[in-house]
Amino acid sequence: MTLGFLARGLVLVLAGHAVVSTIAAVGVVVLWPRVRRPLDASAVRFANRLFLVRMAPLMASLAVAWCGLAVSYALWEPRTGDERVGPMSLTLAAAGAALVASGLWRAGRSVLSSRRIQHRLLTCAQVPQPHVSVPAIVVESAFPIVALAGVFMSRLFVARTVVEACTADELRAILAHEHAHEVARDNLRRLTLEGSPDILGWMRAATAFDRDWAAAAELAADEAAAVHAPARLHLASALVKVARLATTPPDALPASAFYAGDALTERVRRLLDAPVDAGAPVSPWPGCLVTLAILVGAPVWMSSTYAAFEALLAVGLP
Repeated sequence: MTLGFLARGLVLVLAGHAVVSTIAAVGVVVLWPRVRRPLDASAVRFANRLFLVRMAPLMASLAVAWCGLAVSYALWEPRTGDERVGPMSLTLAAAGAALVASGLWRAGRSVLSSRRIQHRLLTCAQVPQPHVSVPAIVVESAFPIVALAGVFMSRLFVARTVVEACTADELRAILAHEHAHEVARDNLRRLTLEGSPDILGWMRAATAFDRDWAAAAELAADEAAAVHAPARLHLASALVKVARLATTPPDALPASAFYAGDALTERVRRLLDAPVDAGAPVSPWPGCLVTLAILVGAPVWMSSTYAAFEALLAVGLP
């Protein structure tokens, strides 16, 4: 097929996205059993580690295909007339376009589902809560819902049964838990996971990966909200009370629900145990050195990557 300059560049980038993200996705499948080993350190670090590993295909394709290949193509590709590209590159570009489109579709579906849930819940008077940066809305619900809904403009929904059953200290602990979700931008992270444009989104393994991260995010919010012993006890007590109120199966819930019907034993156990030592703060220097090495070596890896994918464009041509 004969294509112009911009069309060839788009084919190159989409083909690169398909190849790079798929290679990284294979790495995620191989590494996941190791990175999700039993939790023996800070839950916050554990959740961050799972999120970064799951995001590896997206980050790799953004760096190599959407930045490296796009920039090198713009710099080094002659602005000549139309040129022919081979069937291999067209096939890979179609696969890359399908990955991007499916990721956008999953993200859009998640946003629409969240909006439907919010619209259903937004029927009660708003009740401001202290020490929380989002509005809290008390709702009538058969399930004891406590959840932060929304990606950029978050709202906190609390079932009236929870407000009536919990003490003031327990309510403060619950609100601190949801505030921890808001500070960590967990709803945005969840949306990014849903819309990640990689082959994992088409695999059943992605559901398990996302479930592992969601469980770790709940433990991390517990840990961030309950730093001191009294707060841990109040949060554990609140969690048990909310679980006892859950006499009916949950209906459609916002993603970051305080309790969704599972993982009760593990969360209460960790809250009642001695706090886990978070260890020394993570040094930013390794990441800075890696970034510096990538930038310094950009002319080398960009030129070699560009040459490899340029050769791929010609595969299948006479």
